[in-house]
This record gives sequence, C-alpha cells and structure tokens, in this order.
Amino acid sequence: MEEEYRNERQTGGAAQGGSRNASVIALKGADSPKVNGHGEAETRKEDDEAALNGDLSSNPIAAGQSLEKPGHTVASEEVKAGSEEPDPSHAAYTQFENKRLCERWLDNLFMVLYEDLRVYTIWRTEMAQSRQQQLQYKKSAEEWEILGDLAERLHHYDEGVEAYQACLGMRFSPKAMRGVLKLYEAEGDIRMIVGALIRLVTWQYRWYSEFSPSLLYAIRKLIEEEGAVKVRSIIQATSLPQHVLDLTHQYAGLCAAFRSSGSDG
Repeated sequence: MEEEYRNERQTGGAAQGGSRNASVIALKGADSPKVNGHGEAETRKEDDEAALNGDLSSNPIAAGQSLEKPGHTVASEEVKAGSEEPDPSHAAYTQFENKRLCERWLDNLFMVLYEDLRVYTIWRTEMAQSRQQQLQYKKSAEEWEILGDLAERLHHYDEGVEAYQACLGMRFSPKAMRGVLKLYEAEGDIRMIVGALIRLVTWQYRWYSEFSPSLLYAIRKLIEEEGAVKVRSIIQATSLPQHVLDLTHQYAGLCAAFRSSGSDG
C-alpha cells in the first residue's frame, strides 16, 4: 500500500483519467463495418468513388463485385476471443482502474492487525511443532507477557492465559497476574481470586503506595457475590505475613465504609 500511495502522489491523479486499456481503446476507436438489411457489408466510400468515376453505370460486373461480402472479414467474436498480451508500458495507467485506496489511518489499522495475526500464527505453529517433537518451547518472561497480551487482543483468551501463566512461572508480572485474574473470575475460584488480589495489592503498595480503583472494584465485586465475612476469612486464612494481609483488609474496609452491597454481613 505504501508503494501505491507514493505512485498516486507522483502521478497526481492523472492515472485515473487515462486508466483505459490501450487495446480496448483501439477496438472501440476503430469503425466497425455496418451491415445492411441483406447481411452484406456497406462500402460507402468505395461506392462514392465509383459513382464519381462512372464505373457503376458503365461496368455492372464491377458494381456487383463491389457489393460482394469480403472474403477475409474477421468477426467481432473472433477479435474479442483473441488473447491480448498486456502492454507493460500501460501498467501505470491500469494500476488504479478497479481499485480505490482507503484512508491512511484505516490502512494502518489493517497493517497492525495483520502484524498481530502474523506473530500469533508463528507462535502457535512453533508451539505445535515443539509439542510434536516433545521439546520445550522456551521464551523469556517478557516474551511470554507480550504473547499473552497479543492473544488477549485477538480474543484468544485461553492461549493468553497460557502465556501469562508461563510468565508468572518465571517471575511476577502485574499484567500477567491481571490476565490470570480474569480466568479465575470466570471460573468462580474464590481462593485463587483472593490470592491474586493479595499479590496485586502488595505490588501496588510496593511501587505506588496508593490504592488502585481497579483492585477496589474487583474486591467490591467479590464482596457483593460472597459477602464480606467470607472474603475476610479467606484473606486471613492465607499463610502470608499479617502486614501484607492488612493491606487487603484496607480495601475491604473501604467497601464497608461506603456501605457496598454484601459488606454488612
């Protein structure tokens, strides 16, 4: 597409006006012989010259011969059926004959989607080949995180969770943990949800020392479904230090302070 945009700018739109095929122009421009009611070709030019010279009145045989149908007339069907080789010199004129360039921003979106699909296809093909050969498919933690994000963008959630879990097996990543948290929420595994939330709350406090609206929403949603007492009990039952658990209890305390649904009992 980039090559076509450059050619379009150079020609300045002149190619659209002269985009007709030269062979088609030659066929349309040539005067096809007209046929009279008796199926014989009219030869007006020859008749006029013969009338001026007096040949029609003096030589009736020549007049009859002039009205005969030519023996080597080529039918229009034969002309159309013939194979015409395209002239390379007319490539610039026929380039945009049946094609319209889309907007540049839309073209860029298509290219981004194409690149995502290309990388995703390569990844899944390499993994399938590794499994067939019973080999370990090795990637770094950063690469697994990128592949998980790629699969999530393409709505391949199972493959995205698989990549996120491979990333978490090597090191902690908040992005990968949030991706796995979506799987736990879909499955309704309360203990795994609470464990993921505790790790995300701790990471948030470690680097930002502030609460996260998305984490508050996740804890409030869990309290609405399961109740505050059950959620606090599961948090307290984990084998983590108490100061780590207190960070998660603060989010539950905010839900109780704002009287969220399920925080009463």
